[in-house]
Amino acid sequence: MVELDKGDLSKHIFDLSLPMVIGNLFINIISTVELYLIGTIGLEALAAISIINSSIVAFYLSIHGGLINGAITMISRYAGRKDYDLANKSLAQMLLFSVFVFGFYFLIVYFFKQNILIFFGAKNNVLHFASAYIDILCLSFISISLYSVFLGVLRGAGDSLTPLKLVIICYVFIGILNLIFIKFFKFGLKGAALSNLISFSIATIIYILIFIKGIHFFKLKLKYFLPDFNILKTYNSLTIKAISQGFLNDLGAMAMLKMMAGFGNEFIAAYGIVLRLVYFVQMFGWPIGNSGGVIVGHNIGAGDLKRARQAVIEGIKIYSYIIFVAVIVFLLFTKPIIQLFTADNQVINYSNYFLRLLSFSLPVLCVGLIIQSGFNGAGVMGTSALVIFVSYILFRIPAAYIFMNFTPLKEFGIYWAIAISVFVNSILFWILFERDEWLKKKI
Repeated sequence: MVELDKGDLSKHIFDLSLPMVIGNLFINIISTVELYLIGTIGLEALAAISIINSSIVAFYLSIHGGLINGAITMISRYAGRKDYDLANKSLAQMLLFSVFVFGFYFLIVYFFKQNILIFFGAKNNVLHFASAYIDILCLSFISISLYSVFLGVLRGAGDSLTPLKLVIICYVFIGILNLIFIKFFKFGLKGAALSNLISFSIATIIYILIFIKGIHFFKLKLKYFLPDFNILKTYNSLTIKAISQGFLNDLGAMAMLKMMAGFGNEFIAAYGIVLRLVYFVQMFGWPIGNSGGVIVGHNIGAGDLKRARQAVIEGIKIYSYIIFVAVIVFLLFTKPIIQLFTADNQVINYSNYFLRLLSFSLPVLCVGLIIQSGFNGAGVMGTSALVIFVSYILFRIPAAYIFMNFTPLKEFGIYWAIAISVFVNSILFWILFERDEWLKKKI
């Protein structure tokens, strides 16, 4: 395991980020193939999985991300100050907490799945498909909860290579089992859920065996599982604040979609295409920011606040190079890129406008994204959640409403509100970053 409180910061960020980027790309490839296979089942299956992904899975991913970020924050801090006994005790408490959280979510989803699905528009065969999928999905919640913690603590310790290996194992199984269950056994949408259940269970069992045997400074022991309410309280606080960040982002996105509904499918389709392109660029930024956050935690734990701060600056520099290339490509090849997704002229025109507009905010997006990850690594998740709330809820939603109803921009005002809110978000993060209060959080 590399000591992140020493050595070249840029190299550390690159070494930690690369496996995460590869893992994200691998997940996206397998997920795309899965979506294709679901499409062969029929339109109703596609509609069912779209509703599930937009509701139950969206919130489950927020919980998954919250558990990971909370684990990264605590373990990176304890690893930085070489308190390995506390790190091991925290790992056991995190596992207990994650099972409780996902167990509670299981009860809500299982007993209220019909109401949730109907609320999001499922009916008739779509409701039947979605309900059957969720029955199996719920069984995977326990393995996913443990998987999330194991992944988070390893990243917090500065190891992103072992999680990559487990991601590859897990998603290779998903890809193979999807072919078997959907294509050959004709299990339908239930086959996709069954593939995920088996694959995450296998990956989780491997993780358990690794941690029982011992890896780095980790070694699972029964004595660590005695409830420690101080550790549980700390992890609960960090996790809830991390989950709220994803929830606020989802809430803001749903509000934008609601406003767009009156402007036609072409306008909404353009929004989806451009956000998919921006998501691709962010797919590189999240690992860079995440890696910077790990280094921040290690160096705060080691007492080197100056180096912790510099880790965020280095992350911004590295990501800015990628952003610069993306902006040039988006501005020079806007139309050809969009035509890869659609041939509809109106969608192309809307997308062309939105992508060019948003391209000018991408360099600023870079700053906000990396600082947010640095704040999370330092344990000030609540500050990040507050910035997201102010910029993407309090500012973006009223601005979009005002621009589209009281200015000549009309529907394009929604696009402008999104672009400007990115500036607001990054400016707020930068102001708070410069104050250095975020470096003083005790964990």
